[in-house]
Amino acid sequence: RRRAMMAVPRCDADLAGVIWAKTSKEAPIMPTPMSEGADYDLAIVGGGFLGLNTALHGARLGLKVGLFEGGTVGSGASGRNGGIAPPHYPGALRPSDVSAVLGRRKGEALAEIVTTGGRFIFDQIRELGIDCDAEQNGWIQPAHSPKALAKVRAVYDDWKAHGAEVEWVDADYLRSELGAAGYLGGWRHPTGGALNPLANCRGLARAAQKAGAAIHERAPVTAIARDGDGITLTAGGMRCRARKAFLATNGYTDGLWPGLAGTIIPLRLFQTFTEPLPEAMRESILPSRQCFTDIRKSGGFCRWDSAGRIMSGCVHFALGDGHARGVRHTRMRLMELYPQ
Repeated sequence: RRRAMMAVPRCDADLAGVIWAKTSKEAPIMPTPMSEGADYDLAIVGGGFLGLNTALHGARLGLKVGLFEGGTVGSGASGRNGGIAPPHYPGALRPSDVSAVLGRRKGEALAEIVTTGGRFIFDQIRELGIDCDAEQNGWIQPAHSPKALAKVRAVYDDWKAHGAEVEWVDADYLRSELGAAGYLGGWRHPTGGALNPLANCRGLARAAQKAGAAIHERAPVTAIARDGDGITLTAGGMRCRARKAFLATNGYTDGLWPGLAGTIIPLRLFQTFTEPLPEAMRESILPSRQCFTDIRKSGGFCRWDSAGRIMSGCVHFALGDGHARGVRHTRMRLMELYPQ
């Protein structure tokens, strides 16, 4: 009940202050004009990664697809995240932990999706010709302490037993490949990488439109109801109808559909960027341009962007001046990892 009462965060559709909007090589799409009484096979609510992929594949299957986004495609979390694609669960979560909750059949099926996710993302980017500064140089989970090393080793062993394409790396490898101080060992998945997430969203939207999907921006869905053998939606002040509806609102889920908001726990994180670093400094920081995420919740991750900036971040600081605290904390973590 408490989660359902929380105010749903509304992001700025113009992505003011989001660096990915400034560096995206994919232009904003031309949205499909809306018309009163439009009829679809499939109506999708939400224009992030999930909604856009659903629109693309639905249109390719021959469905008449209409996607409704309250802002602009990718203007929510999909276009604001760190752009790191790790073929792994969060933190020290293992495939066996997930199977213990979901059961063996579903757990193994999900693990297969997760560990092959990096390959899917970058193969799709290449197939669709999305210009999103994608770099599939691998992703690493390093350990910053003996306790973390034991957890990370257990994660690696679990993925290895699952048949995942993983390799164990030692402290010397991490010093050489990450240039970061203090890591004791870890594991690597070669299919992970980094990209501009907003540009990827725009490229997916362009591909979905090319396949025949209608994508409506600045068209928030304010009402949805069953109507006979279909669904009636009100979006952008207009009514339309669909055989099926797919809600892909994720962390922006509100009271649109009864009970759905109570199944979502929004997590708030932030990303920070340095200025573009001098060429000489780039040689000693992530020299192989692999990205990494350790198991700390307080900023143990880094990647390059296309302009020579280092990106890191943290969970959201809700107390006091969150912006200033977040920048101070990220600066402290970066200086710990990269004293130079």
